[in-house]
Amino acid sequence: GELAPRFDVTPVNAGVTFAGGRLVETPPLPGQALDLAATQAQIEADPAAVLAAGRLPLIIRPVPPAITSTASLIARANERLTVDLSFRLFDPISGRHSEGGLPAADWTGWLAAVPAGANEIEFSVNQAAVQPYLQKLGAALEKGQWIKADEAVPYLTAIVEAQLGLGSPPKSSLRIYHADRERVVQSGDTLAGIARETGFPYPWLQQANPGIDTLIPGQVIKIPSPDLLLPLPVIEHKRIVISLGQQKLRGFENGAQIWEWTISTGIDSSPTSPGIFQIQTREPEAYASNWDLWMPLFMGIYRPVPTSDFMNGFHGFPTRNGSQLLWTNSLGSKVTYGCILVGNNDIQALYEWGEEGTVVEIIP
Repeated sequence: GELAPRFDVTPVNAGVTFAGGRLVETPPLPGQALDLAATQAQIEADPAAVLAAGRLPLIIRPVPPAITSTASLIARANERLTVDLSFRLFDPISGRHSEGGLPAADWTGWLAAVPAGANEIEFSVNQAAVQPYLQKLGAALEKGQWIKADEAVPYLTAIVEAQLGLGSPPKSSLRIYHADRERVVQSGDTLAGIARETGFPYPWLQQANPGIDTLIPGQVIKIPSPDLLLPLPVIEHKRIVISLGQQKLRGFENGAQIWEWTISTGIDSSPTSPGIFQIQTREPEAYASNWDLWMPLFMGIYRPVPTSDFMNGFHGFPTRNGSQLLWTNSLGSKVTYGCILVGNNDIQALYEWGEEGTVVEIIP
């Protein structure tokens, strides 16, 4: 029994490997094992002859591999490996979807494969191997756009695994992000005007450019990424567009307009900021202590001041002192302190429909 491991050779099954994006077979190799029972029987049959010979005859038997060919498995698997895949990209700032291509020559290079018994090949995706493709994908985006590797790698892995029958494809798109920008100050510019032009609440632009009190033509200021104002996962198929000039709210689902309502936004001394925001909070009733207002069905969309917890958002007709309704006859005029006033019937529908993460685009 102690001699057996010295003579045993484990057989090697027929396997698979990748060559040029295709699976090819690796050949089987037979093994061997010491046949203790046969060796012992031979000794017992003529022990004197063994002693006279001065050596112990060993009987070695061949051990065939369990899998002698993977050719049929490879033929079926290779059919899956010739397909160019695609996926969806989504830019929440523009609201546009686009398509990304994933050639077979790229994604098959991410794979490892081993036979799983005689009837199946088991694939796995090496996520580290996805990185070179991310560089290629990033280079194809518009200037100033980028994708997050920690989102893209599992997303693309899921695309490939779905093609291999290992799971379901992701339901959402891969989100596009935006870099900070620079703005050269022109004659007559003000920080408040640039904030309105670039879609940032004025204090956010101040925070991004500390120490700038007076603008000088030719001066370069930082415009933060608009993604800063979209901190939650984005709801792709819903979008709310507010027109400050028209005092209108338009709701869109799957690209189709479903609502158009007259609303009211902030007065000139406390305006509603243009920009791209999203629903971040939902409260059946919110209290604004600055103005002693109770705001029904409140949905917060942005903080006017980045260091404050107070948010501007949607709400129905507010009350003060427990019963007094404000602005009930003012829809279509700028009357709020920065929030977006929606009629009571409409705010109920909006509150039920508007998920956290829904994008809100406010245009001048």
